Amino acid sequence: MARPTVLRVVGAILLVAAATVGAADESPVHAFTIVSQRAPRVLDAGAEVQVPIELRNDGSLTWRPSDRVRLAYHWRDDDGAVAVWDGERSELPGEVPPGATVAVVARLRAPVRPGVYTLQWDMVHEFVCWFAEQDRTPEPRRKVVVRAAVPETGFEVVAQDTPRWMVAGRRLEVPLKVRNTGRWTWPGDGSVRIAAHWLRPDGSVAVWDGLRTRIAAPVPPGGEVEMPARLQVPSGLGRWRLEWDMVDEGVCWFSKVDPRSGLELKITVLPEPADLRVLAAVTFLLALIAVSAASARRLPGWFVAVLSVADLAWLAATLTVAQNTVLREAGRTLVPGAWPLAGAAVAILVLPLVLLPRRVRPWVAWGVGLTVSLLLAADVLYLRYFGDLLSLAAAAGAGQTGQVLDSAVALARPHDVWLLVHLLPGLVLVGAVAALAKRSRRRPVLVAAFVLGLAVVPGARAVVGSLETGYGFASQVFSSLTSARHVGVLGYHLADVVRTVDRRVRAGHLSEQQYRDVVEWFRSTAPRRAGTGPLFGVARGANLVMVQVESMQAFVVGLEVDGQPVTPWLDAHRAEWIEVPRMTDQTAQGRSSDSELATQASLLPATAGAAAFLYSGDHFTGIAGILAGAGYTTVSAVAFEGTFWNRRRMHPAYGYATSLFAPDFGPGERIGWGLNDVDFLAQMAARLERLEPPVCAYLITLSLHHPFANFPDDRKVLHLGGLEGTPLGNYLHTMRLLDHAVGSFVDGLDARGLGGDTIVVLWGDHDAGFGVDPQVAALAGIRSDTLGWELADAVPLMIRVPGLPGRVVDRPAGHVDVAPTVLALLGIDPAGYAFVGRNLLGTPGSGPVLAEHDAWSDGKLLFLPRGGDLDDGVCWSIADRKRVNESACAASQSAAANERRVSNAVLDHDLQQRLHRELERPGH
Repeated sequence: MARPTVLRVVGAILLVAAATVGAADESPVHAFTIVSQRAPRVLDAGAEVQVPIELRNDGSLTWRPSDRVRLAYHWRDDDGAVAVWDGERSELPGEVPPGATVAVVARLRAPVRPGVYTLQWDMVHEFVCWFAEQDRTPEPRRKVVVRAAVPETGFEVVAQDTPRWMVAGRRLEVPLKVRNTGRWTWPGDGSVRIAAHWLRPDGSVAVWDGLRTRIAAPVPPGGEVEMPARLQVPSGLGRWRLEWDMVDEGVCWFSKVDPRSGLELKITVLPEPADLRVLAAVTFLLALIAVSAASARRLPGWFVAVLSVADLAWLAATLTVAQNTVLREAGRTLVPGAWPLAGAAVAILVLPLVLLPRRVRPWVAWGVGLTVSLLLAADVLYLRYFGDLLSLAAAAGAGQTGQVLDSAVALARPHDVWLLVHLLPGLVLVGAVAALAKRSRRRPVLVAAFVLGLAVVPGARAVVGSLETGYGFASQVFSSLTSARHVGVLGYHLADVVRTVDRRVRAGHLSEQQYRDVVEWFRSTAPRRAGTGPLFGVARGANLVMVQVESMQAFVVGLEVDGQPVTPWLDAHRAEWIEVPRMTDQTAQGRSSDSELATQASLLPATAGAAAFLYSGDHFTGIAGILAGAGYTTVSAVAFEGTFWNRRRMHPAYGYATSLFAPDFGPGERIGWGLNDVDFLAQMAARLERLEPPVCAYLITLSLHHPFANFPDDRKVLHLGGLEGTPLGNYLHTMRLLDHAVGSFVDGLDARGLGGDTIVVLWGDHDAGFGVDPQVAALAGIRSDTLGWELADAVPLMIRVPGLPGRVVDRPAGHVDVAPTVLALLGIDPAGYAFVGRNLLGTPGSGPVLAEHDAWSDGKLLFLPRGGDLDDGVCWSIADRKRVNESACAASQSAAANERRVSNAVLDHDLQQRLHRELERPGH
């Protein structure tokens, strides 16, 4: 009996062991216990709090943050249904083995809707499971009351007078009164604005970013503000949904934070009376009447008189409405008082037709309508691509941007068809007018000619004045659209034709001998721009960053005001920069755009007109284009509109593959016309790090522009006493901010590892516009007279080459010297390019440097012209500040005149690329 007893004992032991092992195998892998917690009993809707919690690992799995084991929670409503399942995650401070406890400061966000909720803490093993789904032992749950909270940002429209019927494409102002229902004071610095969204009847968004209206004064919580809110009506007809909203620029739309904010209205959009669709309908009715009249035997005399000039009336209406359509496409309208000039342009096109035979005139009128409609359709496509209107120069250079033609179909919109469809009933109308020609009399045509003649007068005066003042609008208006708002789209095109033809006539035909003379001038001057000297190629292959500073003059570098340095960072690092303190401002009426032409393509701007418009069709050999051929990534950037100074066209012409404008930049305080220099350069430093090296970057700061008003108080560092609040004081504050921006930018390049392989070039784009100002002269330490100001009216040029000690290049220089000097440092010989500038670090010679109005200086003599000849000018000896006989200036005056003549020839006849091919030919 002993053996069976032993067997039973052994079996029992094995069963117990098996049960023990099985029990061990059944222990949970994912399990935990809340040891303690301090979750609140009441929370504001949407509020986030931090809750201290102590947890114990009751499972067999070691919790590792690297394995994505985290603490979270669920919210259930009062009925037990899940309200929020995926609560905010909280990271564990480290590994937690089985049986261990850990303290966590957990993130807890309340549901957005008020109510009574149950909070359930849970652990999650990301992409594996929630612990509560594995461990059936329920964790204690806590009832939490979520009350309606005052959001951080919120508003309510207290009163409004929004029209329920609006005209398509119109821009209007709507009286609104809004209340701040949030916890945060709207600062009143323009960052908080009211805007509108346009939604289709089905709720889909048609226009989200409507026109903004700035809140100009602080509004505390509960406060109210009244304002006329700007509104752009969409061009589509029919029923729309308008939603008023507010935006904290660069942060959020209020309606996204607090869905209770905002106001939605139903709007009916009607066609504008001056609309192509209305014009087409009216023309169709008139055409029916005219066709019926043409077949009638007897008609009243007054009726025949009206129909006899219906073709002229139709053409005038067509041209007026069509140009208005183009402006609406750009979101613009004519400025008040512009209709006489806009009407004059229409009259100029219609008036010559009265001289034609009565049977021919209607068909010619229709042909003119077709031609102009095609031109305006091209304007619309060009506008969508470049953000500006077409010009003769741009049309001539269409091959430079062939993508526009390739993308014409993609750029077109269904409503564009009305620019041509309205011509069909017009064709029927003019046919009927032509059929009535035998029955019409001459008197109605004479009356029409008299009316059109009166309408032409304002336009004729404007054209004459434009030519007398150096092309008028082209001299100091910064975009074609701006011009069109003042003279109409057709007025802009007529002025553009007059200006372009006049320039071509003045330039004349370039004979072969004249061309050879230009080639010879560049060959003879090659040594002065050639890549020679010990610094040629010292930065071969390096990145190039060029910073063009708004209105910076040379005297501010190193300037102190009551012991306070205006440019402390540049002062402290001057030993690292090659400094050219006597760089002449070579810009004219084009200001910044002239500086861009001179520095990027090394050609002298015209004395009248803006380079951005005069030469927008030229093909340049600019710095960027040359470096792109050497494998550089090229980018230009200015945090402003791309149409300003026609940069959307000009920068690609200089060779920049990518151009960044205002929409490409993040939020930041606006100072003057755009994003402040500190934020602009900081954002560009981050962008440069992501570009494929080597990089060629052209950065244009906006700073504070003349007349230097409204510099923000919180940005002021200098204590200026009596200068505070004056244009000069604001200018000094601006330069102090610029110094900080440049220092932060260069330090940022160094921190990103780019500084050791990047040339930084800095220059002022033009003078500050103070003129001969005794206060400025005293501050800058210059004589307050014409001679003193001419000698001191310089902009800085500073070049930082990594590893190269700084030095002062104390010789006369100009904007045109930037390109050859920079390219020579990078190891590219500028001798073979059609540059009128010189390599300042090679053998530049001692020739004259031209300034504004064709003044010049060669370091010894200064010539100030008063007319077109040497005898009409004044020649000064710089050393003893005395006038000398004009004959002393003869040689340099001749050299300066030749340089101007050659530069004009290159620009007027678009020769720069052709000359480069000629100059680089071996044996020539």
